[in-house]
Amino acid sequence: MTTPPPHSEYIDAVVKACTQQEIPPSDMWIEDDSLDRYRDDEHSGVACMLSAILEWDADHPAVDRHVHRHGITLVWEHPAQHWMWAARKASGALLRDPEPLQALPRWAEPLLLPRVVGCLAKGYRVRFEPAQLWPEHAAAQAAVDAWEAAEISGQPVPARPAPDTLLIYRTNPKDPGEKVFAQLSSRLPDGAVSVLCEDGRLITVPVHHLTDATADDATK
Repeated sequence: MTTPPPHSEYIDAVVKACTQQEIPPSDMWIEDDSLDRYRDDEHSGVACMLSAILEWDADHPAVDRHVHRHGITLVWEHPAQHWMWAARKASGALLRDPEPLQALPRWAEPLLLPRVVGCLAKGYRVRFEPAQLWPEHAAAQAAVDAWEAAEISGQPVPARPAPDTLLIYRTNPKDPGEKVFAQLSSRLPDGAVSVLCEDGRLITVPVHHLTDATADDATK
């Protein structure tokens, strides 16, 4: 990884939340080069996915060794709708295929993670309730979508705007095959926006050439 992958900021927020609640992972890492095991199309076996692994080993004070002799692992993979988890083997490998956590959608609010981990580590049942999402989830998902598109096409990933830049990720009706980022901080006079395309081109697009939903956002 030459630059931080688009999910790194979110995973960092999760680790920070767990640490603040005194249940930090024993180990963690993020990856952008694991083969995408969810694909069954022409890119299967070639395209990669974004992932993160968080581990709580058997010596972690939060883990009940009578329940999980070798600890637990949480898994985040960008094609999956939810976080997943599994108990560990002595080797550190997963004891079984990871199980989806309905209480933790892909971009769950980081503060929910330490609560769920605490239950799993003790062998308690995790109650499913409608989960809050991370405030930055929309921009993060747009960045992940751009990364995935670039991974398939082989083109460079467009640079992610600064955190205070509002992202719009839509399809340009003038060219239905072209998805665009509209960076409102680069809004130009006469109802136009500066648009960073998936292939790295920076173009000027009149607001009326974008979708209605995009135009509404662009004129706010």
